[in-house]
Amino acid sequence: MIDPKRARLPIIRQCTLLRLNRSGVSYRSVPQSEANLELMRLIDAQFQETPYMARGR
Repeated sequence: MIDPKRARLPIIRQCTLLRLNRSGVSYRSVPQSEANLELMRLIDAQFQETPYMARGR
C-alpha cells in the first residue's frame, strides 16, 4: 500500500495515515552467508540430538 515513488505524499505521511511503523516499511533484509547458514544447521542438528542441553541451570 505504501508507494515510495509518490512525490506528492512522503512515505512518513503515508505511514501515518495507514498507522504503520515507518521502520517496517523501509527495512531491507540482508541475506545470510553460507558459513552462517552452515553454523545454524549444525546448531539445529545438535539441538535435535540433545534438546536437554539447551536448558539453563
